[in-house]
Amino acid sequence: VQSTVPLEQVFVSYDIERSSGADDSEIINLSYATENDSGQYFIKPMGGIDKVASAKSSKIRIIGVKLFQGKKEVEHVSLEEACSKFIEFVEKVKESEKVKPILVCHGNDLWTLMNNMAFVGLEKRLISTIGGSMNFRDVVNNEVDLEGKSKSLTSLEVKENLSEIILGKHVRSEIRQHAHDAEFDARLLFAVMKKYIDNKGQREKDFIIENYVRLPSEDL
Repeated sequence: VQSTVPLEQVFVSYDIERSSGADDSEIINLSYATENDSGQYFIKPMGGIDKVASAKSSKIRIIGVKLFQGKKEVEHVSLEEACSKFIEFVEKVKESEKVKPILVCHGNDLWTLMNNMAFVGLEKRLISTIGGSMNFRDVVNNEVDLEGKSKSLTSLEVKENLSEIILGKHVRSEIRQHAHDAEFDARLLFAVMKKYIDNKGQREKDFIIENYVRLPSEDL
């Protein structure tokens, strides 16, 4: 069954950092990016932050009543405010581009995002704002030219990660310095996705939209 998503689309990439590994865990960092804009929100969870998971990725921790990323104290908002502001950004893109944006993640972030949106009662507002969602990892997983190559955007434990394959070796130093900061990861995902799609012919672009973009009624 072909998707009814319009072929001319606008994308908003996003990234999250979780309090622990599970898809239903609390969001502690939520970001977004388009070609010309990006932002992020830090969120102090009601529960704790897994120390091992955080040490390996986000470096976000709670000290007393304050939230830190590494050694830097970061301003934080409530989960409801972060989710609301995220939707406001997507709504702004929708208004300016006159089309419902497609949300793009790289992995299972959609489920965590929607679980947290539902927790604060904002999932229906988000669903009404977007034209669908796409997991970019699914796209590259089925790319013949990438068979056997890393699909990680930021891993430094491989000879060449996906970002380096698409954007070039120069991004490794940026990844080494900024990876797992959600805003950096969202901007990196957008850049990789855009160049990947721009390198395709129109027929291949149409195929990606028709086969990998899920409508809100299908997945959300």
